[in-house]
Amino acid sequence: MIINLPNIITFIRLLVLPFFLHKVFVEDYKTAFILFLIGSITDFLDGFLARLLKQQTTFGSFFDPIVDKIFLLSSIIVLSIKGLLPKYFSYTILIRDTLVITGTVFLVFNDRIKNITPNKSGKFLILLEFLIVLIVLSDKSNLYTISYLYLKIMIIIAIINSVISLYFYGKDFFKRGGI
Repeated sequence: MIINLPNIITFIRLLVLPFFLHKVFVEDYKTAFILFLIGSITDFLDGFLARLLKQQTTFGSFFDPIVDKIFLLSSIIVLSIKGLLPKYFSYTILIRDTLVITGTVFLVFNDRIKNITPNKSGKFLILLEFLIVLIVLSDKSNLYTISYLYLKIMIIIAIINSVISLYFYGKDFFKRGGI
């Protein structure tokens, strides 16, 4: 079944995105922080409810990670455009996500996978990306300030983890007969 509570919650995250992006562009960082926090909570909530209510679907296994990529990548890119995140970070995430999505689409269309299961390093990267965006927004909203050095360290850890997760996705891709 495509229409269930977890998939509706995932869809809400997608609906929040344009409002969030607009608030960042007009520099209403407090509202942007709240909208991004809502999106972050829905990311946790949809998976939790899917497992709890036993409503995991093939559609949801594709829809949730795609919405995650759209939500996080858009957020990182717009913060980079605004000069709040370094461009090399957004480029790294963009390249990594493009390669992972391209490989996954290839495997799906060649009937080599039936659903998407993220690896641990990929899940950790998503957590880091959410935290980095929340930290930047909370700083710009004067809600909470973190040392620039700590943010830079988190970004470096995210970049290293991005490469590690790409390695594991690539290894899985070739193991499943990609190319």
